[in-house]
Amino acid sequence: MRADNSRLAAARSHVLATLFLALLPGAAAAQQPPFPHPSAPADRVEKVRQALQQFGRDADSRTAAQKELDERAAALRGAAELGKALILDEWGLFAVPDLPNPAGREGIGKRFEKALREALEKGGAARQCAAATLFGEMGAAPREGHRPNLGPDALLTAVLSRLLPDVAGLSASPDGGVREAAARALGRYSLEPENAVKELGKFLGDKEAAVKRAAAEGLVRQARGGDATPGTLGSPSRGPAAIATACGAVVPAAAKGLNDDDEQVSRHCADAIKQAARALGQAVRSTDGPGRLLILGPPGLRPPVPPGAAGEDEVIAKLWEPFRPAAGALGAAARSLTPLLKSASAARRVRACQALEAVAEFRAHTLRMAGSPGALAKALGAKEAKEDPVLAGLKEALPDLARCVAREDVEERLAALYVLEALGLEAVPAAVAASKALADGDPFVRWAAARVLGKVAPAKPVLLVAALAEKVGDENGDVRITVLAALERYGPAAVGAVKEVSQALKGGDEQTRLWAVRVLAAIGPEGREKTTAPLLEALSAKEVAVRRIAVRALAGFGKPGATATDALRAALKDDDAEVRRLASEALLVE
Repeated sequence: MRADNSRLAAARSHVLATLFLALLPGAAAAQQPPFPHPSAPADRVEKVRQALQQFGRDADSRTAAQKELDERAAALRGAAELGKALILDEWGLFAVPDLPNPAGREGIGKRFEKALREALEKGGAARQCAAATLFGEMGAAPREGHRPNLGPDALLTAVLSRLLPDVAGLSASPDGGVREAAARALGRYSLEPENAVKELGKFLGDKEAAVKRAAAEGLVRQARGGDATPGTLGSPSRGPAAIATACGAVVPAAAKGLNDDDEQVSRHCADAIKQAARALGQAVRSTDGPGRLLILGPPGLRPPVPPGAAGEDEVIAKLWEPFRPAAGALGAAARSLTPLLKSASAARRVRACQALEAVAEFRAHTLRMAGSPGALAKALGAKEAKEDPVLAGLKEALPDLARCVAREDVEERLAALYVLEALGLEAVPAAVAASKALADGDPFVRWAAARVLGKVAPAKPVLLVAALAEKVGDENGDVRITVLAALERYGPAAVGAVKEVSQALKGGDEQTRLWAVRVLAAIGPEGREKTTAPLLEALSAKEVAVRRIAVRALAGFGKPGATATDALRAALKDDDAEVRRLASEALLVE
């Protein structure tokens, strides 16, 4: 990891050095040598560094060092040198309590801001591109946490924040290269991602594909956390509320480009929504966000609220409040993604499914935190469960997802099934399509279909249990076990699959037999007439786990009959103590 960080820092330093050269006063970038000469003006920045390093441990030496620092800072010229001096780490390394600390960085910041704004507003195309790119690189630089004692760089953030409108204003430039550079810069700017994202959306309407692509790529970068630098969505240094705010900007901006004629723009916009939904899901699970509810415990078991403190409802509302706009944006994005499921392009349909899966997973995370659909709808600002903004958008996609499950492309069939799996019980309207996928020639598709049917259990038991029963003997072990696991979730309704499950109990591998007896046990006393015989056979299985489940199930049937009594008496001699104990309990039932 350290080696990767070093390479990233070295690469960024090289980029910054190139941009500084491009912005040297009175010189064009093409006229600069690839490496600065030892006597080049960049030495003036080095002299500022040396002056900062001279700040000692006593007031007199610091006074002398400050005088030298002022002289060397005054000698700096142009945005290139001023920018390089502004981000020197040494500004934060020599602060000592109760002693004069290095001063003058604010002045350098003001001069840099003025010089860069002049390049952005009045420079030629080359200087405008260089200035915009420098803005993006400085905004993406790992200032916060780069050195433990530096902390957040408030000055740099303030300077770049005031320059952001100037960079965004380049969207009106007649030069496509300048507009592209501005879009890329905003995509890299990580200090205030929500503000950069709002401006990026404007570039998606550009007439040139290169500009739109740069803007769409920037949205993806902002959504996934940039180059793992602090200040972006994926950074642990940003709290859940900040992530929710930024995501609330990313999602609607990306939705505008989903149907763009350019394939790359559409792809990046779908990816941006997917990444933003994932970032939101992580934020929801954070213990600084609604994830704290899991620590507090379920309703009714949480510790009492101290006198004078905010009530539980108020605390919960405060945890969820930042996510309400973002949740609404995701619901709207789901509606925008749905038309792509009808696209003639299989690639677009797959990307739409992948983005919808991320949105569905976000909804699953929020449901887990809230505890129930009604509580979730209330948490997200809705009055009734049916008004859940995210679910409402996802439900509109169900008919088209069902059609995607039957498409020719394997990747598309899988992608659609993954969305249904993430939706859980809400995928019931598409369950029939998933049941048909159990006959698919691809084992991964059958496996995914079985998981979907397990998630929608116990819905449509007659139809879905019959479909699952046909695949209990599937040639693929993962499919067999997942089918049996799905049948277990149907409980008593799985009685229609007893014949097929009993066959699986007699043969197959150890895991198949274990899950088969679990299905018989889950059917319970309601199906004892059909399940007693195979459960009695299971008492002689070689796997102790199978014997334990079988005898526990028989004990739950009540007073045993004659045949069961004989089998349970034999189980009293079992090698396993747990089996013997359970058998004795079953025989003592009155």
